[in-house]
Amino acid sequence: MKKIYENKELLISFLAVVISIIALIGAFSARAPTPILSNSNNQTEERSILSVTGEGRVVVEPDIVSIVLAVEVEKPTAGEAISGAAEIMNNVIESLLKIGVKRDNITTSGFSLYPVYEYTEKKPVLIGYRVVNKITVKVSTAEKAGEVIDVAVSSGANRVDSITFTLSSGKYQSAYYEALSLAVKEAREKAEIVASASGVEIVKILEINIQQPYYVPIRYEMAEKAA
Repeated sequence: MKKIYENKELLISFLAVVISIIALIGAFSARAPTPILSNSNNQTEERSILSVTGEGRVVVEPDIVSIVLAVEVEKPTAGEAISGAAEIMNNVIESLLKIGVKRDNITTSGFSLYPVYEYTEKKPVLIGYRVVNKITVKVSTAEKAGEVIDVAVSSGANRVDSITFTLSSGKYQSAYYEALSLAVKEAREKAEIVASASGVEIVKILEINIQQPYYVPIRYEMAEKAA
């Protein structure tokens, strides 16, 4: 388990913002000139539109780690399976509380009960029932997530279904504003370089378009049961 959370490179998420700026420039540009009416004597002068894009990308360390833990139990009867899974899960939860995980950060995320059959040449034979009880545990660091996994497994959890690294709303907003600032800066620099190389001047910004930011959370699916 420890190799999952000891590698710091796994804790990287990206938040990127793409922005486009449409600027009005004087004289020549690569695009066809657009006639613009001047304010004096209704004279028409040749102006052109320059469109550039900029991208701001911020690398952040997630401050929310969500771990989905499960207890899977198979018993001859449904009642035995349900009570057996509940007993183990209660033990897991109590153990997590003892290491400082808050009760509000432990939520039930799934419960299923289904029959188990043994298939023979004649017909399926019911041999028992299987219960899967899942909880989601949220902590703030990868180190704490590792401790949660170790304690949960030692307390009876036999599945670690997933580990997801995400951002809190406050950290997301801060990263978004930083990425937005970088995107605007890059777009302006591009516009200034193109205008300078073309021998023209940027008159004013006509329009700024901001695309929806994309944020890549990191999720790890655990294919095998916890040892």
